[in-house]
Amino acid sequence: MAISATSTLRTVDDYNASQAAEAERTSSVLGQDDFLKLMTTQLMNQDPLQPMENGEFLAQMAQFSTVSGINEMNTSVQGLAESYRSQQLMQAGALINKKALVAGNVAEIDAGGSLRGAFELTQATDGTGIVIRNMRGEIVHEEQMGILMKGIHEFTWDGITTSGAPAEAGQYIVEPVALDNGESYTPNTLVYADVQAISTGLSGELVLEVAGMGAVPFSEVLRVGE
Repeated sequence: MAISATSTLRTVDDYNASQAAEAERTSSVLGQDDFLKLMTTQLMNQDPLQPMENGEFLAQMAQFSTVSGINEMNTSVQGLAESYRSQQLMQAGALINKKALVAGNVAEIDAGGSLRGAFELTQATDGTGIVIRNMRGEIVHEEQMGILMKGIHEFTWDGITTSGAPAEAGQYIVEPVALDNGESYTPNTLVYADVQAISTGLSGELVLEVAGMGAVPFSEVLRVGE
């Protein structure tokens, strides 16, 4: 295909126009070298009988130092942010196909599998137990854990129901129960769930796609298990 002289000239004109626009944009930004040149020129051309006041000179130098310092600080902060984000990506990527301990009371198990979870106590208890129900609300497992102190306490259900049969694959509801002076209450419930993928939220925060839980912010993962 032949290229006409007109199109060639237009291409050259477009290139020249873009270069001119870039030069104009660059020239409108006052850099450190430009600032120093202006300061030197001002000093060389000042009236010897009316030299620049020391205070004015120091103010201009302080302004230069402030601008320079802010630019350097911004560069450092950006570098730290990028480094932190890279570290987060590596940590989050390592969680795929592993189990993360996150807040929630619904856990998913495979046929013949087990269920792991935890609960957080804000104070010591008179007694503590675990109740696990299927999605129909039927109790499939109960376990007494006795008196426990303040903190996070983990538990594991082997998947064998109260009838002695293995639990069906699916989702189950975890209900820890704690006693305080004979009064029962429900502690904060946590479950281990499979991490299936990672993504980035609208605010740029890393988000884990967790089985049975949906999207969970990376910052809300308390522990990691196999």
